[in-house]
Amino acid sequence: MTMPYESQPLHGAQLIASTADEAYIHGDYVVCDSLIAQYESRHPGRAELQQLKGRSLLAQGHYEAAIEALDKALGYEQDLRTVYLLACAHAGLDCHEYVVASIDDTLMQVIPEAAALRMRALHRLGRLDEAITLGMQWHGHIQHGQDICGLLATILIDDGRSHEAHAYAELAGDTYEGCVANGILALDLTDYSSALLWFRHAIALQPRCGRARLGEGLCLLEYDNYAAATLCFDQAAALLDGRACVWVASAWVHLLNQALPQARARFQRACQADNGFAEAYGGLAIVCLYEGQVDHAMVYAEQAMRLDRECLSGMLARSLLLMHSGATAAAQALRSKLVRHPMGRDGSGIARQIARRAVRYSFAY
Repeated sequence: MTMPYESQPLHGAQLIASTADEAYIHGDYVVCDSLIAQYESRHPGRAELQQLKGRSLLAQGHYEAAIEALDKALGYEQDLRTVYLLACAHAGLDCHEYVVASIDDTLMQVIPEAAALRMRALHRLGRLDEAITLGMQWHGHIQHGQDICGLLATILIDDGRSHEAHAYAELAGDTYEGCVANGILALDLTDYSSALLWFRHAIALQPRCGRARLGEGLCLLEYDNYAAATLCFDQAAALLDGRACVWVASAWVHLLNQALPQARARFQRACQADNGFAEAYGGLAIVCLYEGQVDHAMVYAEQAMRLDRECLSGMLARSLLLMHSGATAAAQALRSKLVRHPMGRDGSGIARQIARRAVRYSFAY
């Protein structure tokens, strides 16, 4: 199919620039980039073309190259839209401090969608009070209010204020963050069928929403659909690469499927993401026990319990080690302590518990 801009004769610098803009609008970034390169060779130093180049690179996920182009555009001409686009590119690189510093009241008044970007950055930095205050100021915006409400509901949940989140989740409409918030609230009510629908709708709206994918996996885990849950947790772990709890949740589902190499690899990835996360070492202890490596299991179990005396997988591994050594009474006492935790004492229960923690506190989009 021929796009309208492809039928235009390419002569004259102004026509090239105009056609590049049309290619960008149609999502044909390769054509857009090629045309910009043609224009730059004839007329370097145009701020609007550098901004368009940055927008195209940003849309393709080439954040560092986008920043280079947008910095050039800003050097040629001070423009608030370019400042906003630079904040978007830095957000793509998880440079959230830059985002917060660059988006001020003036920018938000001129470009209202910048308010949501600043909220997300504050959220990722753990500055929840500031994010909530900003959300309260902007949730009634006529154009972007629904997006703000969905984001605000999610942040309130992460701040332990689910009772307040309900109202904003209802106002969020058909936004992916609103769907995520409604999914988490449904999980709290153990309404897994509704939660699954909410999370899947969020994924349809935003396929790279790791938190929604994680929630979908948790719902499938509740239905004992381990095969489908495994795919969800693996996708969530890839999207939320730096979050140890997500890798551990994924590892446990592989462990339940008796896929020991895959489980070990994910527990090890969790250790790399956070070498102080006890559940990662407790999980490695369980893997070692499955493999008959009792000495290694003992080391990992002790490491897990040193990091967290309430580590679920560490207690399970230690109880199994005590049983192995013949200390039946001590093993039973530890198992009794473990069973008092919500979700039970078995591997499936631990997987659910860790996944629940991850979906509530992953600070992910």
